[in-house]
Amino acid sequence: MTTEPVYIIAGTRTAIGDFGGALKDFAPAQLGSLVVAEAIRRAGIAPADVQNVVLGQVIQSEPKDAYIARVAAINAGVPVETPALTLNRLCGSGIEAIITATKGIALGEASIAVAGGAESMSRAPYVLTSHVRDTAVWNTPQGAAVAWTRMGEGNIGMEDYIREYAAKCPGRPLSLEVIVTGPRNFNYRDPKFWEAYRTTPAWEFARFLALAEKGTPKEAPPRLTGEAAQAKEREDLEKSIAWTKEFLAKL
Repeated sequence: MTTEPVYIIAGTRTAIGDFGGALKDFAPAQLGSLVVAEAIRRAGIAPADVQNVVLGQVIQSEPKDAYIARVAAINAGVPVETPALTLNRLCGSGIEAIITATKGIALGEASIAVAGGAESMSRAPYVLTSHVRDTAVWNTPQGAAVAWTRMGEGNIGMEDYIREYAAKCPGRPLSLEVIVTGPRNFNYRDPKFWEAYRTTPAWEFARFLALAEKGTPKEAPPRLTGEAAQAKEREDLEKSIAWTKEFLAKL
């Protein structure tokens, strides 16, 4: 293992586009090929000088993505004999690719490597679900409180959501998650509260305040165990299903 430092001598990336924007028609492997080729050019080396290619990716959008490091390397002119590794460490995939390439150099497996990440959310597969759970929110002296409720007992506009879902997805099932909890306090009047919510958009917080203003306090459900707890959960589920069916029948 070498004790010499490992250096990053060149770097580049594509522009970051909006979802469904100007880059939506470019496959991740295409974008990866362009970036690998440009990084090699900026480093002032030849593609044949590269001895390892490592790319990270989270969501595969087509079969080529399973081998995106190999596809990007070959299309960038790197010889087919050069090893290429595709890895997935979720949100850390790109940095993990750099770490992996660095370790390879430190171990003497390569002297020059290309590493990075490629992702295209516009081309990733999506699943539309109707998973809903009603919620109540109301004001407290310290800020606001939030509790999950039976369907129809909250004040977050569940009726509007169901109405819009039924109009846009006719004939599709509605999936309910029924959890009834005690209040969770959001003491936003305390400056320390905002340490975990610094990036909250003002418009979103304003909407939260408007909901809390219209809400009424909910008592915490009784603490039950065993058969009593199961009976209470069954009652909450049955009441929620009955309310939802009745509401849908009126549409």
